[in-house]
Amino acid sequence: MATVAEGAIVCKDANLRGSVSVGAGTIVHPSAVVNGEAGPVVIGADCMIEELVEITGPATIGTGNVFEVGAICHAAQVGCNNVFEARCTVGDKVTVTDRCHVGIGVKITNEQTLDAGTVLYTQSDSFSVGHRVRKADELPSTFYTEQAAHLKVVLPKYHQLQR
Repeated sequence: MATVAEGAIVCKDANLRGSVSVGAGTIVHPSAVVNGEAGPVVIGADCMIEELVEITGPATIGTGNVFEVGAICHAAQVGCNNVFEARCTVGDKVTVTDRCHVGIGVKITNEQTLDAGTVLYTQSDSFSVGHRVRKADELPSTFYTEQAAHLKVVLPKYHQLQR
């Protein structure tokens, strides 16, 4: 059974199964799948979960995370202000801390903890993953905040919402 906080926007065509809790201000697009059948999924406030995203529980996801189109996240622990780019895959043995950025198509499944500010990206040969760590004062873009404000106006106009 899904619990949706006041101020969250969950499109009716999103698939929330099992024990799922969606925080205030979070946006869940159509065709996103949040599966809490194997264990609860708790999603913090102000997250954005785009189309074709797959999140599987048990999982605790902090605030301000962005899951772009087709991202797959099986991590049990996700901190705050992370970006999971399109078609990336994060396995169930991975712990994601804060301010991490998993790039387009990156697949990480080995047991590991991503330190705060970790940036993973595909190398030009497309078979290896590059890595760097953001400086603590390197602030994330305001793009996602602006996009969320726009979606909070547009999505209710063009999609039925879950209540």
